Amino acid sequence: MDVFIRDVVKSKLGYNIIMKDEQVVAVKAILEGKDIFVVLPTGYGKSLCYMVLPFLFDAILSEKGSIIIIVTPLTAIIKDQVSACQEKGISCGYICGENDDKTMTAGVENCKYQLIYFTPEMLLLNKRWRKLLISAAYQTKIKGLALDEAHTIKKWGSTFRESLAKIGELRSLLPGKTPIMALTATADYTLRTELQYIIGMKSPLSVVLPPCKPNITYKIHEYISLQSNFMHIVEVGAPSLSKYKLVEMFTSCTDEAIKKQIIISFTKGDTLCIVCATIAFGMGVDCPNVWVVMHVGPSDDIESYIQETGRGGRDGLPCEAILLNKKSSLRYANNAMREYANNSSECRRHLLFRRLEGYDKEKHNVPKKYCCDFRFVCFV
Repeated sequence: MDVFIRDVVKSKLGYNIIMKDEQVVAVKAILEGKDIFVVLPTGYGKSLCYMVLPFLFDAILSEKGSIIIIVTPLTAIIKDQVSACQEKGISCGYICGENDDKTMTAGVENCKYQLIYFTPEMLLLNKRWRKLLISAAYQTKIKGLALDEAHTIKKWGSTFRESLAKIGELRSLLPGKTPIMALTATADYTLRTELQYIIGMKSPLSVVLPPCKPNITYKIHEYISLQSNFMHIVEVGAPSLSKYKLVEMFTSCTDEAIKKQIIISFTKGDTLCIVCATIAFGMGVDCPNVWVVMHVGPSDDIESYIQETGRGGRDGLPCEAILLNKKSSLRYANNAMREYANNSSECRRHLLFRRLEGYDKEKHNVPKKYCCDFRFVCFV
């Protein structure tokens, strides 16, 4: 089966695509009808695990038209991945909101696409798309469900995304025995267990690698003020048009057209050099040239901080993860995150990863100059 998977992927996507062992394990589980939880570092290639499934099901069944449904929480992720799929010649569509392109929505309704991305709101709270999922055509063609950025199901679903809390309903809408793949970069055993219950996964397999990327150096600086900490970065002249700016703001209030331009510029290596954003920016989006990730204040927890900083260094080049320790924000962080922010004696990398499954201090050590700003206490 392993050789078959690799051969089909190469024949469809090109011989420069080499499936990693963990990707093959994930794909094989779905082909065998088993649920699987995939925890792999940011930039490792999690999306490839479900992008290749339609080719493989078509080859196994000797028929065309197998459909994989992907649910992911952010429109930016969806549009970035759809663009990547189309460049590879993969049949791909999406449903994000009421303003979707009519040609796209018609194609989704007519089973034109083999990979179909949905936001959870469109699939779970919109009667039109729920009804489509249980239609005869879709019940025949759906072969798998992928839940990308699965960690958000618990963290966002319990606060401000009602649809994510209802994600378990999808199992009842899918054809019987449809396998589910849940994917994220950060989920310890406890969180995975909770998510498996919420999603309704059946005795899932797991493929887990710790997210300790060796090219990220961890540092902490004291937060003084926005002017003191950032003015040296932004004191540059630039036209007012987003297309030409060196620095830009990306939040939920940013105009959609500007958001699109920011993502294009940031992912393609154009003039835009710095994005000031909320923590969701960059999740699941392939931004290869990010070499500094700076937090103003700590994340809520260690897993979130690892996930957010892991969006840097996707190209394998050295990257710095800098936490500007804003004391007034510490009250929102859990104990482990406060311990990391206030640490003044231990290796920062070890503090971050020591509780994560699969982490081994000796196995995952890196040269001192790349580890953290406490090099005198690092392992090597």
